[in-house]
Amino acid sequence: MTPRKLIQFSLICFFSLGSISCSKSEKPIIKDLQVSAAKSESLTKNTVQPESRRPQSESSSGQVLHGLGLEDYEKVAKQIFLVKEAMSEEYPVGDGLTFTMYILRYLSEVGDYILTNEDISNLLVAFEKISGEKLDETIYETVAQIKKLKFGKNSGKYAVEIFAFNKKEGVLIPINEVSEEGMVQEIKYARIKDKAEIIFDDVDSKLEIKALKRFLTEKITIPLVSDSMLPPLNQLHKDIKYDVENYIDNTKIIPLEIKTEGIYIKVDTSTVFNNMKFYLRTLYTLPGRKKDGAAIPSLVMRIRAKLVNVKISIDQ
Repeated sequence: MTPRKLIQFSLICFFSLGSISCSKSEKPIIKDLQVSAAKSESLTKNTVQPESRRPQSESSSGQVLHGLGLEDYEKVAKQIFLVKEAMSEEYPVGDGLTFTMYILRYLSEVGDYILTNEDISNLLVAFEKISGEKLDETIYETVAQIKKLKFGKNSGKYAVEIFAFNKKEGVLIPINEVSEEGMVQEIKYARIKDKAEIIFDDVDSKLEIKALKRFLTEKITIPLVSDSMLPPLNQLHKDIKYDVENYIDNTKIIPLEIKTEGIYIKVDTSTVFNNMKFYLRTLYTLPGRKKDGAAIPSLVMRIRAKLVNVKISIDQ
């Protein structure tokens, strides 16, 4: 997958899942954003709002935003600001996805609420007005498949559930990226199943920190299976294990452990498995790490297809 397409995917996640004010109503929530947009019109003459992308309803005209209290806003803003400041120039894709995950995690902390497709569409339109930039059509095509987002908790952990209009097909994100190297021949698409879920857990206990260290240091192997028959199982950056303990002791940003259900990438390989669905299983975020002044990737994950587990760091 090229950096351009990965960045588009990051934007899809950010604008359809992350860059959202915390309304506990299913009605449009664009009013306050329209105020900001009006203020920004003096800064740009080319605001973009095609007729086909106008909010689906004018019922938002009397809406006010609901959500966090002042102390909650300060807590959320501080953590998100720290993550944003920790983003590197070397790894914009991985750091962008890490940033998105923190936004989602803190939106989930607000409480139990739902954002509808109309809410998300209104926010995309508002973003175009404020920025004066036209978003990629891929973002609109993806958002058009999302019925709603449900924020809240799952077994005591913060979570977001993604509902698709097409319950059978879910949300399809075409990639169609052909590779000329290695065992991966083509990355075909990403799919988010209907009712797919992302669950967040702060890594702040001794047991959780121990699990994180083990994740970064232990290598995946498959006994009795030749490496030549499989894609590389351990694709972590060479410095991913560097000074982890000191980082955890001193960072102001709480690392996250993230579990996902129902999200996968379809890959065509030259292995005996041919087409493989790699499900995203466990992700860890460690933003702001450096070695000798050089950034270290902030997002690592374990993906699984059939019996094959792969660990990767997002450092493209």
